[in-house]
Amino acid sequence: MIDSQSAKWLLTVAKMGAIFVQKGKFAAARREFEAILNRFPDYPPAISNIGTAYFLAGDATRAEAFLLRAVQLAPNHASYRAALADIYTSQGRLSAAEEQLLKAQQIAPNNRDIQNRLLWLRRQQGDILNGDCFLNMSPATRGTASRNRMFVLKELEDDRSGAPRLITASSVT
Repeated sequence: MIDSQSAKWLLTVAKMGAIFVQKGKFAAARREFEAILNRFPDYPPAISNIGTAYFLAGDATRAEAFLLRAVQLAPNHASYRAALADIYTSQGRLSAAEEQLLKAQQIAPNNRDIQNRLLWLRRQQGDILNGDCFLNMSPATRGTASRNRMFVLKELEDDRSGAPRLITASSVT
């Protein structure tokens, strides 16, 4: 359990890490999050954000190790799974990415960002799906529809770039 004084310290250090990530100072960000881990070694937000900093700095291998640890410690945290999916996507491991996104979607079924990432990933895999139709299906029907590739994909209005968005250290609270 984290007492109120430690919580204030933790929030201050996490905010500094987030600022460093936003400024592209990934090594400095990692140092801030590592300071948290020195006091709270199994604190998933810090572990996840170290992974994010490594990923943004171009080290997907180290990023994956940290995100896997965060997912192991907090398996019901959808954003950790989505970040892990981003790493897998960057490595061309689309099936592993899809697996993480499907688990994230089970945890947070109404999360539009996760839905958009899953649709983007399926578009990359060659699946042709209608976003609105697909998202309103039951999980069993979704699996069949995905396997049959039977729907027409519409452009995602929420994401004009067509790429998935990565979680950032600023989401730490």
